Amino acid sequence: MDFLLSIQSFLLGTAVPFIILLGLLIFVHELGHFLVAKYFGVRVEVFSLGFGKKILQFKRGHTTYCVALIPLGGYVKMFGDDPSAEISESEKSESFTHKPVMQRIAVVLAGPLMNFFFAILLFAAIGIYGQREIGPQLGHISPTSQAWTDGFRTGDIIQSIDGSSPQTWQDIKNKIKSSPEQKLSFSVKRNNETLEISSTPKLITNPDVLDWEDKVGQVEGLSPLSFSSHVGVIKNSIVEKAGLQSLDQITEINGQEIKVWTDLEKYFLSSAAQVKTYDLKIQRLDEKKELQELQIKVALDAVLQKEPLQSLGIEKTDLYIFQAAKDTPAAQAGVQKGDKVLSLNGKEMKTWNDVLSTVSSYSGTGPIDFLFLRDGKEVQLPLIPKKNSFVGEQGQDVTRYQVGIQPAIFQTVATPIVFRTSGLVQSIAYGWNESLRWTKTTALSFVRMIQGKISKKNIGGIITIGQVASETFKLGLSPYLKIMAIISINLFILNLLPI
Repeated sequence: MDFLLSIQSFLLGTAVPFIILLGLLIFVHELGHFLVAKYFGVRVEVFSLGFGKKILQFKRGHTTYCVALIPLGGYVKMFGDDPSAEISESEKSESFTHKPVMQRIAVVLAGPLMNFFFAILLFAAIGIYGQREIGPQLGHISPTSQAWTDGFRTGDIIQSIDGSSPQTWQDIKNKIKSSPEQKLSFSVKRNNETLEISSTPKLITNPDVLDWEDKVGQVEGLSPLSFSSHVGVIKNSIVEKAGLQSLDQITEINGQEIKVWTDLEKYFLSSAAQVKTYDLKIQRLDEKKELQELQIKVALDAVLQKEPLQSLGIEKTDLYIFQAAKDTPAAQAGVQKGDKVLSLNGKEMKTWNDVLSTVSSYSGTGPIDFLFLRDGKEVQLPLIPKKNSFVGEQGQDVTRYQVGIQPAIFQTVATPIVFRTSGLVQSIAYGWNESLRWTKTTALSFVRMIQGKISKKNIGGIITIGQVASETFKLGLSPYLKIMAIISINLFILNLLPI
């Protein structure tokens, strides 16, 4: 029974999404060749989805329509496409080779162009159906950032920039990027109050290698990302005795929803926190890495006063270890999930960036002495970093020293929104703009690859397409259609290249 269930899961979760995605893209591509060839009077002999042995076929007119066993491509076979073949005078009117040059070019280009137009339709469908986007609400604002100095605070909602109303975070990002060293007027909503904030984006070198602009504007520290409500638990604290564990995520307190870390801070600083019992809803990953939902009751002997989170025994998780990667110095030395980094070579670590900078600047001789806190006890482990090469966040090749530990830093968006277009015209316009944007990004990725600015490891094949199709299918219709549109644009560009 387990075997049958695993087969069913594979078919529904991997094989079907992959076949639908690839099948549609192949069909659309070959349909472009087919329709234009027929329009110019070329005799089409075979229209095939797939290669190899034919498993389904029928003939109508001069054309055999078929589905072949290997679903990794397709083809349209046209009469007279072999220049060396002898064609009688009576059949030259239906021969591809004997058509005018511009007609032959049109037939060849029709396939990739159909992939581009198909992407427009897919993005338009996404606009009509709706997709989750990052909204205009600010995430964590560091007190040491330009954004904080200018007056922005965590949780602010940007309502307008120079009079225009951004719908998504991308709108805000685009406006700031295009306005370096220009004073911008922001109208933000904070709690129930509307405030006006002026900020001048600084001119910086564009960190995004897949952007055509070399210099862009940036308000340092302005971000939609917040720390999640995962918690570190101090040994022998009130919450530990109640059953809370490090790396648990608190999702609700006494019926009030908790989404991000600042929600925790705000709750315990509010009048709602002046009670003696807290009913917590939490989520916890078990040993099988399955998410469990639990309820915990925390009882107090007295009302919390100053620094309530610390009094309860709750702290941020940025210095906690989520996992030690297999076959790395950290795993071999015995670093465990839930360990907290205290110091490296005797120097106190205050943020995860402190850990990163110390390890990445390793001199190459001797171990780094890591001091961890585990179950309330200090554990010292000497780790010798290894130099590793990997693909960075921007797709570039990165080589640096690592020890193989992944921090328990979980970031999220406080309030995602569902973005929808209104009306057919706006939907088509959205589809056109998104298709152009992704065409530029895809074309630039090839340029950056040639320049050596991004890694060739980013190139994926059939296995990658299958994995992406499966993962996005699980996320929902819009992500699935979006990846289909992006791959369609990739096919459009690849088929235009002389390779």
